[in-house]
Amino acid sequence: MNRIYHALSLSLLLWFSACTAIISPDETSEQHDWLQKESPHITYFYLPGSLAEKDIDYIMKIQELAFDHILKKLDVHYSGPIRIYIYNEQTASRALVKAGATGIAHPETESVEAIYSSNLKSIGRDGVAAHEMTHVIASVTLMPSHVKILSEGLAVYMDDYWGNNLHDITDLYVWADLYLNNSELPTINNLIHHWDDYESYMTYPVSGSFVKYIYEKYGYDKFRNLYIHADKHNIDELTADIYGIPLDSLESQWHHKIVSYTDHNIRFY
Repeated sequence: MNRIYHALSLSLLLWFSACTAIISPDETSEQHDWLQKESPHITYFYLPGSLAEKDIDYIMKIQELAFDHILKKLDVHYSGPIRIYIYNEQTASRALVKAGATGIAHPETESVEAIYSSNLKSIGRDGVAAHEMTHVIASVTLMPSHVKILSEGLAVYMDDYWGNNLHDITDLYVWADLYLNNSELPTINNLIHHWDDYESYMTYPVSGSFVKYIYEKYGYDKFRNLYIHADKHNIDELTADIYGIPLDSLESQWHHKIVSYTDHNIRFY
């Protein structure tokens, strides 16, 4: 399928400051006269007269493609349904407003809150469709990861795309190479232990690039083992046990990959 990507607006980057939350949409959302529609694995709630209502059939098509892609990449069985509450900027829930976000996953209720408007889309389009659903599906079928570089890196990798209006770049390896060339690339150790010290526009494509590398180089089984069992205290030892090399050696291999990378094709689901 041909897909056309548009760069995300800078404000959309705020979405990634709060990708997951504990409170469910039912507890935080203002009362709305929701319209409702279902696809095989997802239930959609959207507002009368909204752009989401106009585009709902297209949104459903994209989200189901992303859903199938996630299950295939994670090698899991999950039927849902995931509930997606779709707002515009004017009707965003209190949870979204409080977080300064345009998308939040609620794994404990298997639900997602998202924005879909002419200016911002955190659902229903290529490049963002898989992210929040990955948090839900991975948490339900594997387990919640407490290492942000793995959990957010996986969610970014499922879309295998990162765009904003700062640079004309969408490829995850190219993003990492940009920061490496500018001597701004955080170390893996710093991302593990000091994630919040860095801006989300850097941590997300960088973590996505790292997860992409170890997934595609060493295979999903090893990544899955790391994802499920790693925490901030054992990840160094666990990485050596799983991959047979220290974490810093794995990081060096990743650096070599990004500086020698020439294939800038986007991988679509």
